[in-house]
Amino acid sequence: MGKPSRSTIIVLLLAGLVAVLAWQVFSPPSNKPEQTPMALEAREAVVLNAAQKDFALAQMRGLLVSLVELDGAEFAENLEAARSIAAQQGPGQSAEHPDGFHEALPDTFRAMSRQMRQGFGRAAVAAGQGDWQAYAQAKAEVQDTCLTCHESYRLEESE
Repeated sequence: MGKPSRSTIIVLLLAGLVAVLAWQVFSPPSNKPEQTPMALEAREAVVLNAAQKDFALAQMRGLLVSLVELDGAEFAENLEAARSIAAQQGPGQSAEHPDGFHEALPDTFRAMSRQMRQGFGRAAVAAGQGDWQAYAQAKAEVQDTCLTCHESYRLEESE
């Protein structure tokens, strides 16, 4: 295999950034607020019961795993693998929601989720067509949506 392309390097760097942000969002809170990258109070609280919160976190972890797997497929220059991985996160591919989950989410949160799933779908189609550029653009839009959501919302468990 030859030298990685510029877009591959950029995608890998973006994936690393997503991984770091996910770690910061999902790691236990620090006792030092000055080390918190995003002020919790600046993000809108999404209040969920324990089952709903566990479901949401599992879904987000699955999406992050898919993004990392996509990086591996790209590095191996395997568009078929990228197509398959992206398709698994496309529209209509999320698991059965716990009762009341959908209703507990703000409209804009649901819209971002839909946008992200559609982006995975576009990435799958582009990879299936052998269009690296359209695939990379769709994947970058997915990552941007993930970042925007994490910058906008925080999950809280109801008592």
